[in-house]
Amino acid sequence: MASLIPGYNYDIFISYRQKDNKGEKWVSNFVDALKNELESTFKEEISVYFDINPHDGLLETHDVDASLKEKLRCLVFIPIISRTYCDPRSFAWEHEFMAFIEQASKDQFGLKIKLPNGNVANRVLPIRIHDIDSGAIIDVNPKACHVYGYSREEILKLDIGQLGSGVEPYTLETALMYI
Repeated sequence: MASLIPGYNYDIFISYRQKDNKGEKWVSNFVDALKNELESTFKEEISVYFDINPHDGLLETHDVDASLKEKLRCLVFIPIISRTYCDPRSFAWEHEFMAFIEQASKDQFGLKIKLPNGNVANRVLPIRIHDIDSGAIIDVNPKACHVYGYSREEILKLDIGQLGSGVEPYTLETALMYI
C-alpha cells in the first residue's frame, strides 16, 4: 500500500534489529499496537513497513542500498532503539537509520517539518526501551540524551518518571498506569 502523500512508498518505516524481536516478540507487539492505534485515530489507512520475517530480509549477496532505497521513501521513520541498534557498525544503523537521514534530508519535506502552529517536528521518532514493570530505562539513544540534557550513563540511572516534571500527570505512577 502506498503512502498518503504521492511520491512516498510508506507513511511509516519501522527499523529494528531482528534479534531484538526474538523471544517475547515485543517489537511485533509494539507494531501491532501502533497499527491498531493508527486505525482508530485516522480515517485514512496509514501504511506501515515492518520487516517481520528475518528470512525475507537482505542477504550479503543483495544490493542493500538499492533494495532499501525505495522502502525508505517514507514520511516517518521509527527506529526501535536498543544498545545493539545504536552501534554504528550494525546493519539497521548503517543501512536504515543513516540512509533515511540522508535521503529525507534531500526530499521535499526535509528532516524537520514546520507545523501549522509554528512548532517543528522531526520525521525520526525514536522509541526508547524501558522496563514495563518498573519504568527503569534500559537503553537510550543520543537524541534523547541531547533532548533531556543528560549523559547516557545518567539517563540509565533514572526511571521514566524522573524525566517528567514530577507533577501529575507527569509522574512515574501515572506513566506506569499508561504503559
